[in-house]
Amino acid sequence: MKILIVDDSTFERRILKSIIEKDGHEVMDAIDGQDGFEKAKFYMPDLVVSDILMPNVDGFQFLRNMKKDKNLKSIPVVIYSSVYEGDEDRALALKLGAESYITKPENLEEIWKSVKALIDKIETKKDLAERGLAEDDERFLKSYSQIVATRLEEKVKILNKEIATHKRLNEEFYLLQSIALAISATQNLHDALVITLKKICNFAGWVYGEAWMPNSDGTLLVRNHRFYSNRDNFEIFTEQSSEVTFPPGVGLPGRVWSTKQPVWVRDVTIDPNYLRAQFAREAGLKTGIAFPVIADNEVVAVIVFYSEKVEEKNERLIKLILSVLSQIGSSIKRKQAEMETEKLRDQLYHAQNLASVGKLAGGVAHNFNNLLTVVMGYASLLQTELREDDPLREYAQKIISSSQTAANLAQDLLAFSGKQPINPQPVNMNGIIKDAESILSKLIRENIKMNTMLTDKDYIVIADSDQMKHILMNLTTNAKDAMPKGGSLTISTDVIEIDDTFIKAHGYGKVGKYVLISFSDTGIGMDEDTRLKIFDPFFTTKEMGRGTGLGLAIVYGLVKEHHGYIDVDSTPGKGATFKIYLPLIESEVAQAKAEVQTIIPKSCAGTILLADDEPEIRELVKIVFERCGYKVIEAVDGEDAVDKFVKNKDAITLLVFDIIMPRKNGKEAYNAIKKMRPDMKVLFMSGYGGNVIIKTDIHKEGLHYILKPVSPTELLRKAREVMDK
Repeated sequence: MKILIVDDSTFERRILKSIIEKDGHEVMDAIDGQDGFEKAKFYMPDLVVSDILMPNVDGFQFLRNMKKDKNLKSIPVVIYSSVYEGDEDRALALKLGAESYITKPENLEEIWKSVKALIDKIETKKDLAERGLAEDDERFLKSYSQIVATRLEEKVKILNKEIATHKRLNEEFYLLQSIALAISATQNLHDALVITLKKICNFAGWVYGEAWMPNSDGTLLVRNHRFYSNRDNFEIFTEQSSEVTFPPGVGLPGRVWSTKQPVWVRDVTIDPNYLRAQFAREAGLKTGIAFPVIADNEVVAVIVFYSEKVEEKNERLIKLILSVLSQIGSSIKRKQAEMETEKLRDQLYHAQNLASVGKLAGGVAHNFNNLLTVVMGYASLLQTELREDDPLREYAQKIISSSQTAANLAQDLLAFSGKQPINPQPVNMNGIIKDAESILSKLIRENIKMNTMLTDKDYIVIADSDQMKHILMNLTTNAKDAMPKGGSLTISTDVIEIDDTFIKAHGYGKVGKYVLISFSDTGIGMDEDTRLKIFDPFFTTKEMGRGTGLGLAIVYGLVKEHHGYIDVDSTPGKGATFKIYLPLIESEVAQAKAEVQTIIPKSCAGTILLADDEPEIRELVKIVFERCGYKVIEAVDGEDAVDKFVKNKDAITLLVFDIIMPRKNGKEAYNAIKKMRPDMKVLFMSGYGGNVIIKTDIHKEGLHYILKPVSPTELLRKAREVMDK
């Protein structure tokens, strides 16, 4: 059987043709009613299957033309359509002579099944021809026009709906694409969130957006960034909300945080679960919609939007915003990772800078100590040569005193460089604060007044006095930065007893008596989040380049090394008070005498092997020992010292070695000599500080050492002490 298919859809023609040809029929096809009519006259098919909606000549006109042609009218025609589906469409097709009318199914095989059933009923073309044409031209045109007009109107509605859908999809795609592109170009998380808030607000017609993010320990949501219209009522809402935080499940952001699901509140001003209803009412806000921003199944932010009018829940809009936020969740996570990487990079940079400065400070202190040893030494020698009533003795004393002050500065440099070890001893805390007052006053500006309120009684703690001064200096610098417009700084001491009640309330401490050092300023203060992170290494509230974030971290570490505790109380705008608790001990402190001692040991007999690579130090030390009565053999470095010892090993009474020397250092030279004379006594000297003593294990072996700068008297006393043991 020859079958003609008439359909403007190339895809559907090919599918239907393939299906029919499988049953062994010959199939030809046409692209519309006009093409179909021409091919019907040429091929004279046994059956025609035609769609209705086609360009040029549609299915109705094609059917009418077939039935009006005397040669073609007997050919059975089956009509199908997915647009013309009404009863009037079916009736018109049958009146025009269609053998059957089929509503086009999803599966085109169903069309052929229906056509095959009809073929079996068709007996002859003559029977069909005898039916004739039921519709005259006038009635056909009327029915045809009505049906076409109706179907075209319906089609226009469908097309308009599709256009609107297409437009909406384009807008949604543009929103997603623009946010993604904008976020990828931002430098930080702040900018990424601001862009997201602004674009979604503009897209949805919402007037206010805010972002909430978990705090550092993940216990609370804090307001991060916001986008809002430039109106006073929204500005007030922003300010009033700035101090609000939400735990999981509490408030609109907290509910979204805990459930990981969006929440649509029709009217926040009357919702019992909305905690800022009064603020929202004053701002004129109504509907609130909150969305989670999720990355790796973790809520990295909660974004809340507001409308000035009451809006009913819009599922399509919710799905869209969720889709957008799911895409940016990974971007936000990536931004956080980038920020963390940048933070670590900055920390490394600061640490490297600090290490470089520390190394420089240690080197400067070493050279400074050598110079001070020479200055103090010759001034002391000069003083011993002058009569008691000679006015020049006072000048020499001033040189010695100034040198001692400079020596203290060198010790501070060594402490900063990390080359000064902790040397805890019983010390008077009030005395340390009094000694440090002059230094601390130079660290603050003229518009800052410093006060001390110390206990009448002196209380003793086990501490390194230099490190205690370091703590005071760091806290003073911190207080100065917190008072840019001036204020007052108060340092006070007290004695308190830490008991179980205190420990339970504060979360730290051991039962016992403590000296409390309070350090209070009237500066800008800090919020709770900052207070909790204030002792974190590299954490700083200062602008880029103004702080390393290590000052308070060092303070915290030093207090801990002294078995103490440190805490801070602060409120924004009301200053801060740092409280240091150090264990109190019952002991007396040996008071150092201010005057320079000039008592020289009575017995100065023996031979000293002196090794130092600094000629000025060697010359001074040699003079000091020889003036006392010792014989001195000089060596310029460790290797030279070993050689000189080999030549004079039976005569040498004491080794006086600098630790850091070329070729062989002092410890290496001593080890070599000790193999030759195990009982050989040694006194080491160093201008690098106690850290060198620790690295060379001198202290572990019980060997004697003295740190530069050193006075002639102290050098002679220490040398005699070593030889007498």
